[in-house]
Amino acid sequence: MGRALAGAFLDAGLRTTVRNRTPGEDRDLAERGAVGARSAEEAVAASGLTVSCVVNDDAVDATVRREAVTDALKCRTVVT
Repeated sequence: MGRALAGAFLDAGLRTTVRNRTPGEDRDLAERGAVGARSAEEAVAASGLTVSCVVNDDAVDATVRREAVTDALKCRTVVT
């Protein structure tokens, strides 16, 4: 679903930064114009709005509850 959402953002002409926990899985989106982030904190820092689409709450926690990510999230909006 995350790939579909990012694709819809790109189709709408929105600047889109993507990051996949599996290296290389976001390559097709980058080829369509998305910016590939090397880390979750880099992806979060790219915009005031972060849309996270992962498999379950544990995956959300593993991604966004790291100190570098929570620091990057300050004053930003997250949609999961």
